[in-house]
Amino acid sequence: MRGMTRVVALGAAVTLWCGCPSPPGTGGSSNSSSSSGQAVTSSSGVIGGSSSGTAGGSSGNGGSSGSVVVGQPILLENLCPTLANGYLRMYAFYLYGISLGLSGSSAVGCEPAMSDEDLLVALFGDVEQARAQLCAADGGMMAINVEAITRAQTAGRLIYSPQAAGDCLAEGRNSFAAYGGLLRSIVATGNVDAGQQLVVSNCNGVIRGMQDEGEPCLSPLECSPLDAGVTCVHRLQADCFGVCQRFGLLGEECETRGNPECSGELACLRPGDTSRGLCAPPAGMGRACEVDGGTLNCAGGGACINGICVPATDGGTLAEGTGCEETAECLPGLVCSGSPLRCQSRAPLGEVCRNGSAVDRPCQPCLVCFEPRGADAGPDAGVIRRCVAAAGLDEACTAAPCEIGLACLSGTCRPLAKRGQACARDDGVPETADLAMRGNCLSPLDSCMGAPATCQPRVAEGASCQGPAGTLAVQGNCQGGLTCARASAAATTGTCQAAPNTPGASCGYRQDLTGSCGDTADGRTMECSARWDGGQGVCVLADEGALGEPCVDNYDCSNGHYCSGADGGATPGRCTAGGQTGEPCGYSVDAGWKDICLQGFCDNRVCTAPRASGEPCYSNSQCSNGLWCANDGGCMPRAMTGAACQDDEECAEGLACAPEGVCAASECVNYSSGCGGCGGCTDGSYVPTLLFFGALTHGYRLRRRKSRGV
Repeated sequence: MRGMTRVVALGAAVTLWCGCPSPPGTGGSSNSSSSSGQAVTSSSGVIGGSSSGTAGGSSGNGGSSGSVVVGQPILLENLCPTLANGYLRMYAFYLYGISLGLSGSSAVGCEPAMSDEDLLVALFGDVEQARAQLCAADGGMMAINVEAITRAQTAGRLIYSPQAAGDCLAEGRNSFAAYGGLLRSIVATGNVDAGQQLVVSNCNGVIRGMQDEGEPCLSPLECSPLDAGVTCVHRLQADCFGVCQRFGLLGEECETRGNPECSGELACLRPGDTSRGLCAPPAGMGRACEVDGGTLNCAGGGACINGICVPATDGGTLAEGTGCEETAECLPGLVCSGSPLRCQSRAPLGEVCRNGSAVDRPCQPCLVCFEPRGADAGPDAGVIRRCVAAAGLDEACTAAPCEIGLACLSGTCRPLAKRGQACARDDGVPETADLAMRGNCLSPLDSCMGAPATCQPRVAEGASCQGPAGTLAVQGNCQGGLTCARASAAATTGTCQAAPNTPGASCGYRQDLTGSCGDTADGRTMECSARWDGGQGVCVLADEGALGEPCVDNYDCSNGHYCSGADGGATPGRCTAGGQTGEPCGYSVDAGWKDICLQGFCDNRVCTAPRASGEPCYSNSQCSNGLWCANDGGCMPRAMTGAACQDDEECAEGLACAPEGVCAASECVNYSSGCGGCGGCTDGSYVPTLLFFGALTHGYRLRRRKSRGV
């Protein structure tokens, strides 16, 4: 356990000082080295990837102006594109595994019907553009991290090793090549965590902390490795700096009052007193691991099954049909699934895998839990799903879904088409769906257009577009975020329009309007007053509107005001002052009552003055400004910086309760615990992993930077 924890700790630079990882909303088409032309699909077409972003069509690895050769040192100035490359592949890797899990299948023993590169195109469209955005100087996720690593190295708090980074990249390439590539590593192991588990020695030395115990730090990466392990805590000083502190040893306090987790195989228990943790030794094989205060780790990497430590290779002891919490508790060959959870064998070909709440079983390897469609549905239609083998190229897809990498078109599995190739639309997909325009095109930034039909880039704002007839607003073949606005319900051509960004502009879910509103020029959020398909409304600011300002619901109005008169259509409401103390209140506005109270709170349908310090309460809304509701203690003053706390609500405005149990600036607390303030996520678990994944493109070599004369 501690070995993996150290890999996680040593990998901090990717999310260190940056926003939480999320899929880049980019896209386009890429020339793949694969000849399969296949991507992730569902039973009716491509899954994953959106049509957002601008149309592309570029080829190669791009997204960088540096020089990276697998196995050679990676200079810090060239690290960003390598991390970006790895990030896209890691994200695709996990999505592929998740898609297998959602289909009720097992990856073990299956052969993916697509290439690694085609998967990236299906998810991100323009892969080069996605990499470039991650490394953009004006806020790209990977660029922010590399800049932070550079600052920390300049300040002497850590050392980045170009050679270790190059070795890690080479090791990753060799490891995945042994499986035949990114997706086949899941196939071979049946484990979407395989990539993390493959990260080994050469990746651990990429970043080395230089701060000794007690010295300032911004991340655990900056702390010098110790045998007991080390982390960065108490990040509450100026600019969110903390101090390096080793993990707890046997008998020391842990995970309370700012103390870190325990080292090695020690576990943090809270016997009889949940307010204070203590590091406890691991349990031996055959000994109890579920004890007073928590769960002990099992010595030697054993597993805690049914409260007893057993060798990890032995599996569980629960028989089929027995209630369980995880598969490790079940006898070998069984899985913990269903509702309620119980140990079950995987369903074989043809057997029921889903039947409401009565049956919920995963299928055997390479089978999919599927509900037949059309004439093949028979008596099972809409009720029962059975385990079936996925249909291959040119096979029928009504009784079984297509293999991942094929699209179901008019009842037959067909290959995915790249930009410029012939395509067809799926007559089984509603015309209002985006997939109806995409057809079997590989990239989410393409649509199947023309006669004869070919995969073509989606068109930009102001361009002529096509969309299905009808009264609803549709995207048609426009780029993501645009609507193909048509003059009438019968029209199939129109103009690509962006969502309006001016308060009061027309909007609605109608063929000649956009279904949403954009942010204003100064970044304020708006929403459309129309609340139903085919309706028309106006754009309204979705913030704390003052008295008399337009609104859609109460959330659009400032405290003490509510939205009165909104009809869910063309007429927005107006922010109206709540009731005065003593006036009736509630939801019966027609009876002349105020919806909410201007001050205080609504108690038994009467506006009541806010409670003072020490007075009884049952929610914070009942207390006066600057107070919070402690329930048993009534309304109490909110704590200031440095005061003890257990929850954010106890701290004054602008403060939050830090892990150390004291109130501190919100940005530093958020920095310490996850995302936000001072730059964002700080668990920092990705540099070795992303370097490892970064090698997953054959012949990976980035263009040299001309300005450096190399």
